[in-house]
Amino acid sequence: MRRRVRMVACAPLAWLAATLISAFALAPWWNSVGDVVVTWNVVGAFGLILTLPGAVVVLIASTALDTRAGRWFTTVGFAVLLAFGAWMMLVTVDEFNSAPRRYDEPSMIPELTTAEQLVFTTPYVLYIGLIVWVLLLMWRGPLVSALPRHAPSSANE
Repeated sequence: MRRRVRMVACAPLAWLAATLISAFALAPWWNSVGDVVVTWNVVGAFGLILTLPGAVVVLIASTALDTRAGRWFTTVGFAVLLAFGAWMMLVTVDEFNSAPRRYDEPSMIPELTTAEQLVFTTPYVLYIGLIVWVLLLMWRGPLVSALPRHAPSSANE
């Protein structure tokens, strides 16, 4: 269980690294995927404000998953990571529903088409699902402090 928790906590950091590397690997097809990759890179870099502390809290708290306090701190860290994923989804939905805006040349993030917005949002939807799945698994498992204690056997007495 600890391994799953740690892998999910590090997923946004791994995603940022993968998108940074893919920017170089996808250079020949830049016209078709460039805007989405650039958006992932910029959002991932600014998203470190939430993802880095959230991941650190989860990684530290995951060492004590067998205690109630460890699970609560892990849940708090995952709540921060969920906030980041939800923020990305809300920004995309807002962009999708807003009126077209005039392109701002010095803008850091390009304006995405509807298909590009769906591609941009997909990893965040999957990430939210992963967090919810891991939290359910984590809270279903027994706590060490809640396990019954065995009475000493009568053979030793």
